[in-house]
Amino acid sequence: MVDSDKSLRWLLLVRITVVSAVLAAALYIQFLVGTQFSLTPLFSLIAAVYGVSLVFAVTRRWAEPWPFFIALELVVDVILATLLIYYMGAGLSPFVLLYTMVVAAAGQLLPGRGATWIAGFTAVCYGAMTDLIYLDLLEPWGFAFGGFNRQISPGEMYYRIFAVLLSGYVVARISASVSERLRSARHDLVRERMTLEALQRLNADILEHMSSGMIASDRAGHVVTCNEAATRITERDHGEILALRVWDVFGMPEGILHDLD
Repeated sequence: MVDSDKSLRWLLLVRITVVSAVLAAALYIQFLVGTQFSLTPLFSLIAAVYGVSLVFAVTRRWAEPWPFFIALELVVDVILATLLIYYMGAGLSPFVLLYTMVVAAAGQLLPGRGATWIAGFTAVCYGAMTDLIYLDLLEPWGFAFGGFNRQISPGEMYYRIFAVLLSGYVVARISASVSERLRSARHDLVRERMTLEALQRLNADILEHMSSGMIASDRAGHVVTCNEAATRITERDHGEILALRVWDVFGMPEGILHDLD
């Protein structure tokens, strides 16, 4: 639960950071080109990303991070990334790396083959976009950002689709594997900590119920622990004993522990 919350917050932060950077670049370019070219569709997409992020953030405050809702958020991220890629150069856009971020997040958030399915969905979205543009069924957009500044061949188009699919699959496998190992190590650490705490409580109970006094010190002679019987025998408070060295508690010569060694 805690791991999912942290990963979802990280995903939200990355989403907001990327879209804010795009917004800054779009505002600057709109200032340069003036009214010659309108970036209204891109600004609308950016507003939609902020809106979706707000909805997910608010919903997450009262909804459990169930796999279905996590998968839904990742699917929406893939769609938003595809639209952003379309507006920022389409098939030739460097923003295709956004897919990698989403797939990496899926490896951290989704169980089993969830990240692999998200990776496949990125290839489907990217392939559908590039095919529709190549077949003239979708008008290329992105004059201010270059867009299709050169004709893309069918071979290059399919190569790019395959690259998206392959890179997504590799990132999904690596991310899921690393996430599983981290979860396993974290669970082992929690289990070991619980075992240690149980042993410490057992040890404390045994010491407190001993009829004989017990005082333990480190090698320098500083008292590190004592039981209730020791406080009665020495007629000192627990805190007072811990502030002394062991030879001061019993009035022995300083450094007697070294002589015992």
